[in-house]
Amino acid sequence: MMINSGDDLEAAALRVLNVDGRISAARELRAANDERVRVAALLKEAERAYAMAHAAALREGWSEDELGKLGFTTPTVRAKGRPRGKSARTPSPARPSGQVSPMSAASDDREEAAAPAENAAPSFDAV
Repeated sequence: MMINSGDDLEAAALRVLNVDGRISAARELRAANDERVRVAALLKEAERAYAMAHAAALREGWSEDELGKLGFTTPTVRAKGRPRGKSARTPSPARPSGQVSPMSAASDDREEAAAPAENAAPSFDAV
């Protein structure tokens, strides 16, 4: 089959390449992805709200076991706020100004011993 005009050629090429179908599929994919992103953001917001409400219920005296018996699960995300309990790190005691810790003084001595003197002659030890 011979195509005579440029318009016929373009239409035939589009049919062969199925461009309309591919573009339509890409549009559907974009719409589905937009919806997926929107719902994921809503879920994240709902998970945080659930975690806050769960933490409030615990503060009011409910136990995890009691909430579980009522059908509530432990949240998968933590509620925002200050962490509870002792920190794993404890601050080191403050030193009066001018005092150096024994460990840092020892490392300073090692650094000086390891550094070559500026005016020392290079060593050419034979191997």
